[in-house]
Amino acid sequence: MFVCGRQFGVFARRGFASSARRQDQWVLIAYDAADSDAPMRRLRSREAHLALQSQLKESGSNILGGAILDRPGSDERSKMIGSVIVFEADSRVDVEKLIKDDPYVKNNVWSSWEIKPFRVAIKK
Repeated sequence: MFVCGRQFGVFARRGFASSARRQDQWVLIAYDAADSDAPMRRLRSREAHLALQSQLKESGSNILGGAILDRPGSDERSKMIGSVIVFEADSRVDVEKLIKDDPYVKNNVWSSWEIKPFRVAIKK
């Protein structure tokens, strides 16, 4: 049985747990290579990287993503130095499979990364 109530200005849904299994969430934190050619490799690979991540978003695997900047702001002085992507997948291995064909991996834009379990608490 589900009971809908008003709480903090939004509808809260309470009840028994669903039998459908939700996929786990994972955060990828990737850092760009530091060599002098790395920014150009990022720029050349960016369109293909964004196209792939858009496809993963449409399929429900990519929840959100963005660039790590070397300083606050969106002006020309800010440089992209890495990426953060939140995925939904059954396992860390599945996330590794999702990123192995990413242009940033194939073209050595990212020099290192870590994948950690994650839980999105607030969605837009």
